[in-house]
Amino acid sequence: MTSLEYEQPLIGSKGTRVTATFSEAMLGGFMGIGVIFSAWGQVYGYGGNYVDFSHCYGGLPQGDLSNVKKCFTFERVENVHAFEHLVFYVTVLMLVVFLGSLILGHIVHKRGTADPSLVDRLWSIVPAVYCSFLYYRATLEIADSNMDAGTGHRLLLVAVLTTCWATRLTWNFARKGGFSGGEDYRWVVVQSWMTKFQFECFNLVFIVGGQLTVLIGICTPAGAAYLAGFDKQDHSINSIDVAATACFLCHLYLEYMADNEMFTFQTNKYANKKAGVKAPKGSEEEDGFIQSGMWSVSRHPNYYSEVTLWWTIYLFSVAATGELFNFSCIGVVWLTVLFVPPRGSLDMTESISSRKYSKYESYQEKVSRFFPWFASN
Repeated sequence: MTSLEYEQPLIGSKGTRVTATFSEAMLGGFMGIGVIFSAWGQVYGYGGNYVDFSHCYGGLPQGDLSNVKKCFTFERVENVHAFEHLVFYVTVLMLVVFLGSLILGHIVHKRGTADPSLVDRLWSIVPAVYCSFLYYRATLEIADSNMDAGTGHRLLLVAVLTTCWATRLTWNFARKGGFSGGEDYRWVVVQSWMTKFQFECFNLVFIVGGQLTVLIGICTPAGAAYLAGFDKQDHSINSIDVAATACFLCHLYLEYMADNEMFTFQTNKYANKKAGVKAPKGSEEEDGFIQSGMWSVSRHPNYYSEVTLWWTIYLFSVAATGELFNFSCIGVVWLTVLFVPPRGSLDMTESISSRKYSKYESYQEKVSRFFPWFASN
């Protein structure tokens, strides 16, 4: 739901969950960015055989832009592997999006603060672009006999799956009004907790930096699969790939079901309110929030499916490298941290919902927070 149709919390109400403070949110943003970039650098080593960030950023502290300029191409650059190239693109994207949010908020909408809606609109699109880019670059390496065909098949499969995810999520975001000028309703609430300067800092570090880093982080397994293909061995599709594909599609369907149930409920609720139709007594419509279908076994079935399907993408790196644990889990670990632990995204959502709906606390007591499970009586 966007801020254009935001349902205000009850006056004087207090949420049942404690949300992160400004300092905690900023620390989380810095930690997320730092941990992910450090993991990439430490695994491949500065000056190593694979990703060496100096190839694109070298000389920048001294004002030398030559390396930066040569990386502004989608074709291969000498000594720059595709994943390193992708990291470069994302850092540029962060800068562009931050400047765009300032222009959109201060100049276009004249709201006095940055508009973070650009990140919301990119969330469902860029991961598929990243994975498709890695597949494209793999085809060039395969054509030059630098990589086996099996790696190309695996990356094509990942690109197709993430494109299916992107298509569904973008469609769902669009039908809720995500491209109509509003923003995620939670940013409206978050902004009310901060000064304007604090929100500008929060937008830079957590919304733009933190979330765009997460989006390339969850695609890192595709980068691991890409780099594994340079060892001159066969990396054909195997049983792990098949299991990961099946699990991904299953959770993609579950996410579709959860979002569709929510959309149908909210559409009917607002349509009845607009028409002056009174909700049946004792119904979930009278309570104001959905409690049936998948929402009867998890308070956040869409988030559960979202996090889980990206864990299945991690399995493709396991299939390619033969390593049950490898560096490419860093992105989905951070995605899980962003959603699940106390004071994360789930707690912020529940704090808002419990302030809007008087019976939400009772719902919290009966239904599992994240993992689907039988409701208690």
